[in-house]
Amino acid sequence: MRLKSCPLPILALLPAVAKAGAGYSLAPGYILNDAGLAGLLMAVDPAEDSLGADIITLALNVTFTADGTMARVLITDPSDPERWQVPEDVVPAGSSSSSFGSSSSGAVTLTFTESPFTLTLARASDGAVLFSSSPALVFKDQYLELTHAALDPAGRLFGIGESTRRSGMHMKKGTTATLWAHDKPAMWFHANLYGSHPVWYALSPDGTTSGGFLRSSSGMDVVYAEGGDSLTFKVIGGVLDLFVFAGPDAQAVAKQYTGVVGRPAMMPYWSLGFHQCRWGYTQLQDVVDVRANFSAAAIPLDTVWLDIDYMEHWRDFTYDPINFPPDQVVVRLCVPCLRRCRLVRSLLRSRGVWAGAACTAHLPVITCDQNPPL
Repeated sequence: MRLKSCPLPILALLPAVAKAGAGYSLAPGYILNDAGLAGLLMAVDPAEDSLGADIITLALNVTFTADGTMARVLITDPSDPERWQVPEDVVPAGSSSSSFGSSSSGAVTLTFTESPFTLTLARASDGAVLFSSSPALVFKDQYLELTHAALDPAGRLFGIGESTRRSGMHMKKGTTATLWAHDKPAMWFHANLYGSHPVWYALSPDGTTSGGFLRSSSGMDVVYAEGGDSLTFKVIGGVLDLFVFAGPDAQAVAKQYTGVVGRPAMMPYWSLGFHQCRWGYTQLQDVVDVRANFSAAAIPLDTVWLDIDYMEHWRDFTYDPINFPPDQVVVRLCVPCLRRCRLVRSLLRSRGVWAGAACTAHLPVITCDQNPPL
């Protein structure tokens, strides 16, 4: 199934969903201590419907950071160690400042029921619920469902992007956000855009804030309930790897989130110069002319960015050998010398399946350091 653009929920394109199952129970023999909770979850009444069979046994691991500001809830299929998870070298799952598995300070409390299994994470200082799972946990091979069932209806919910919303930056109650990264400009409202960011900020009326991040690269629908009291993730693969952030304010949640996935990188010095970019150059001569025209008009120009036009049939890590021959790109753009010239691929696009030797080659990074006067 190819999903190029999903203005409609992903699940609208799938077979009808049967009624949610009875969830899971926490098997005897689980381990509960200051570091967290570990054990096995067993399907209460396993069923098979149009989305497949329930996975009967799951592994549960709840851990905390030492300072207690973050919790991690990881639910996997122990019978399938090769099941897809986002590699940590792509999206980290913690850093030296946010290592999980240590004894918690108790800043976040954990309570749970064994059958059906539910868990609640709360901020110890004020008792605010940060995350509370619904009993209707679903875990199939290609369909997972997890619900945060204790949002404050009087609060505001932000995140779950990337999308442009007519209602403003916050999510509107009773809406579904589809996360399926797609090459779509920001002027398209209520549609999935370039990025998929399953992270939310829950802002309470008193200004306190909590948040969460589902570390998943799978397509998903995220349903914000009509009453504003729940947020449901409907995911089409992978595992459930949830991070919960205690806040207590938006700035703290942002710090905790970036403590997991990584801080924004400092911009390189060359990026602070004068840049020019656009989509639509049909051949190398177009770009050469632009460079020459900037120089003739005495307009500073440090970097020209090439969009997908330089690729061969939009295949990543390639050059169009006719319109953008790589040897001529170097000679005609770099030798005349912009102060800095970076040729980069601008995005990854899904244009059907393509395999070839060229896809293993990386585009060169070309630097011109002469800094000639324009």
